[in-house]
Amino acid sequence: MAFLSVGTLFSQYDHKQVMLNQVRRLEARREFARALEVYAELIERYQTDQQIIEGYFNALLNLNRIAEAESLLGKYEQHLGAEERTQKRVVILCRKGEVRQAREIGLSYLRENPGVINLYRDFALIFERERQFEIAVEILIMAPPTSRDDLLFALELARNFENSAKNREATEEYIKHLERNPGFLYFVTNRIKALVDNDPRLVDTVSRAIANKENQELSEHY
Repeated sequence: MAFLSVGTLFSQYDHKQVMLNQVRRLEARREFARALEVYAELIERYQTDQQIIEGYFNALLNLNRIAEAESLLGKYEQHLGAEERTQKRVVILCRKGEVRQAREIGLSYLRENPGVINLYRDFALIFERERQFEIAVEILIMAPPTSRDDLLFALELARNFENSAKNREATEEYIKHLERNPGFLYFVTNRIKALVDNDPRLVDTVSRAIANKENQELSEHY
């Protein structure tokens, strides 16, 4: 009986893995409707599997089937962790245009879990993907100062400031990011060049930042 149970277990795993591999190939080819069909079959067999629930949820979002994604979350959320449930609620609310409520839920969860630094990056990324750049900036800035230095979220801040058309702040954060990550010289130089091309007044901001940070590599470009 033991050998039979082990064999059955491996058979189920193989079936699940084959189907997951299939759905990843479909998603890579952006065949989201077909991917959704596979997830629908998977979730019938593995109703408590968090990976499958999340994949099905994302497949519905890819097809902009928001109401169905919300219904799925309500049906299976007990099989997800608190963080995953909250993040998915935030996404649903953003897609429904209820951004204020999405912000309140996201910030509330972060206040309840202030010591988990990665959560700030994760939630900021969710709002960034939903094109709520100012909320993403708010989240990154509210990370606990005792465990956050000025450089930790510099790249994320730069990106969201840039997308919010706050070019001076974006420039300053890109330079901060370069201070800790000199290998990003080419990337940072290109981003700053694009910002300066749009607003030549930023040359003074770049010059002051370079003088303060003594970044010789970047100074050669300006």
